[in-house]
Amino acid sequence: MTSISTTALTPACRLPRSAVVDVDQLDTKLALSIEDFCAVAGMSVSAAYLAIKVGDLRAVRPRTGGAAIIRVEDAKAFLDAMPAFSGRKRRGEACHAPRA
Repeated sequence: MTSISTTALTPACRLPRSAVVDVDQLDTKLALSIEDFCAVAGMSVSAAYLAIKVGDLRAVRPRTGGAAIIRVEDAKAFLDAMPAFSGRKRRGEACHAPRA
């Protein structure tokens, strides 16, 4: 069982210190709370709400009311659309390709 402990997350995620998100169960879940999505994605709640506001991440509110949730397929699509990280630039290395 692979799980992510949220004790190392920033206070912005507002999760209880004992909360643990089970990554192996993502394929069986239909939706995640904003806080669970943040724990899995490694981003702050503020960044998640900003992504929702600009339309990069889709969230829905259940018909019964309550907090907004993110469907697992929307979360995976959001993470798949993010640019790949190529690593850290070394000191003195150019940030972009030289101009011709």
